[in-house]
Amino acid sequence: MVAYWLASGPAGVDLQTPESPGSETLRDLPLAVVIVASLGAALLGWVAAVAVERFTLHARTVWTVLAVAVLAVSFGPVTVLDVDGDAKAWLAILHLAVAVPLVVGFWPSFTAAPRSAD
Repeated sequence: MVAYWLASGPAGVDLQTPESPGSETLRDLPLAVVIVASLGAALLGWVAAVAVERFTLHARTVWTVLAVAVLAVSFGPVTVLDVDGDAKAWLAILHLAVAVPLVVGFWPSFTAAPRSAD
């Protein structure tokens, strides 16, 4: 994810986001924001994984569906940004660069569903 962000400059892509929610003023997307948002997503993913595992029998499936739904929702703001198509594509791929390793990385942490005592 960091390497991808770093590659955007040499590729000629200007990664920008709104200055604040609802703002039409754009500012450059700092690497620190990308890192903090990625760590925040990982923390929320971990909390969701723990909660889902505690309350469902099919934790891996439920968590994966939830994670993919959150990823899909995260594309919404990217699609309405007033930036060129290259920047939108890079931002969307940046979301994928964070989400895919998190989804796949959490899979081994789920334990098998408890078996009933016969």
